[in-house]
Amino acid sequence: MYGKCGYIDLAVEALKGMSKRNAVSWAAMIGGFAAHGYANKAFRCLETMQMEDGLRLDGVVLGVLMACTHAGLLEKGKSLLENMKTHYGIVPKHEHYSCVIDLLCKAGQLEESLQLIRRMRIKPFASVWGSFLSGCRVHKNVDLAELSVELIHLEK
Repeated sequence: MYGKCGYIDLAVEALKGMSKRNAVSWAAMIGGFAAHGYANKAFRCLETMQMEDGLRLDGVVLGVLMACTHAGLLEKGKSLLENMKTHYGIVPKHEHYSCVIDLLCKAGQLEESLQLIRRMRIKPFASVWGSFLSGCRVHKNVDLAELSVELIHLEK
C-alpha cells in the first residue's frame, strides 16, 4: 500500500521487515517502483527476488515491463520480453506483449511493434491491437493504422 501511494521508502522498509516475503509482496513493491518511475529499482527488485526467494510470477515481470514503459527503457523492456522464458520460466502472455507494444509505440517504433505482433505465438487480443492503434494515433500514422485494421479483420 505504501508503494502505491508513493511512499517508496516506507514500502522498501516494510518489505525488508517481513520475515517471509511472497510473490504478492514482491509484486506490490515492483508495482510501486513501476508506478512512480523507478524502473531501475524495479529491475533490481526483480533480481533480488530471484536470488533471495527464487519466486517466479509473471505478474511480477509484468510490473517490471510496466516500469520500462513508464521510464521509456526500450532496450531493457525488449530484452526482458525476449528472455522471459529462459531467465524466469515464464511464457509471455497478452499482457506482457501489450506492455512492450505500448513501449515500442511510445518510442515511435511502430514498424517494430507491428513486427512483434506478427511474431507473437498467440493470437493478439484487443489490448495488443489497442496499444498499437493508440501508437498510430499519437504518431499520426494512418497507413499502419489501416493495415492493422485489415489484419484484425483477417484474424476473425
